[in-house]
Amino acid sequence: MKSTTEHTAVIPPRVARGSQALGTQALSPASPRGRSFSSKPSRLLAPVIGGLLALTVQTAAQESSGLEKAGLKPYVFFPYATDSPKDHGYGEFHYTNVHETMPEEMVGRYYQSGLFHTWLRPANIYGAEDFDKERDGYHTMEGGAGYKPYLRFQNPSTPFKFTTGAVAGGFGSYSNGPGQGTPPFKRTQDSETLGWEKNTGRYGAAQLSNRLLYPLDGIGFKEGTNNQMLGYGYYALPLTDPKKRTAGTDAPSGNHCWTLFFNAKNFAGPICFFTPYHWSKYSIRKPHLYGRCLDSSLIEVNARYQRETNKIPAKKWTSANGDVYYRVAPYWMAADEDGVGRYGSSPMTLDGAKWDEMLAWFSGQSGPASTSFG
Repeated sequence: MKSTTEHTAVIPPRVARGSQALGTQALSPASPRGRSFSSKPSRLLAPVIGGLLALTVQTAAQESSGLEKAGLKPYVFFPYATDSPKDHGYGEFHYTNVHETMPEEMVGRYYQSGLFHTWLRPANIYGAEDFDKERDGYHTMEGGAGYKPYLRFQNPSTPFKFTTGAVAGGFGSYSNGPGQGTPPFKRTQDSETLGWEKNTGRYGAAQLSNRLLYPLDGIGFKEGTNNQMLGYGYYALPLTDPKKRTAGTDAPSGNHCWTLFFNAKNFAGPICFFTPYHWSKYSIRKPHLYGRCLDSSLIEVNARYQRETNKIPAKKWTSANGDVYYRVAPYWMAADEDGVGRYGSSPMTLDGAKWDEMLAWFSGQSGPASTSFG
């Protein structure tokens, strides 16, 4: 795909001049050719969107009523063309298109719509023959760029942000970044604090970069960002030592510090990492998971690229004869000047070469590690 790469910019920019950041050289973007924007779905995804919207009209035998509040929850996804090599479980990078999905005046405080991303899961749990979700729990690194609900600070003209999403066994333990987890999902929308004081992931992530400070409310984008690419991903680095005990128990903690990397117009490099404790604490109550959570396990990349939208605002109306109609808010997909939407790149997965290099450096067996994945 011939194109001119145009990266988005994150705020606040804190980049040292002349510095070479770790982990950006090998990324190859599927980037947009222009900055045109269409309020219509691109041809690539129009059949999927159309199929979803068709489901919003149905018939029901009920009395006529006025307008009611409703919502549509679409999931748009497509599989990857090829599988990753078996030994490439140390990291994953990809590009995603950061763009508007709804008119500014319709984006409320609770609208949630992620942009295209994938899920990274512990191979030692999900790859086991006896995997049982009810018994083993839900473990994943997700999150990414998109419209986030319950934010304290939001730019009305560029409301989407980037937040991490480290789910340790279930959504009762979830880290959105350094110093701030997420309150329970059954939050009171009428509360002034939105339940932020009920922090369930306070020690889930740690700041690493001295050039880009991860805000408590997520990383914002430059005002006016639309139809531009952001490169990001995670790689396991041995930033801590393994421990035989966790929180005074016999549960061990590994030293896999899954580190977030960005490749943006004004910043490229590592930002923060998930602490091994965030993952291993879940195994305290489940000894069969010792050494299997993301503090010790490599990753298994999800088999598809997906866009998850929690709810698109809609109104429901029931006619006198019982027919039910829905009117859904406009939902936008980005498109380039040729009418094609380019929403991201296939994942680039990595082997353990950088892990080994960093481990040798930290143990004093070699000099400083190189600053690229090339």
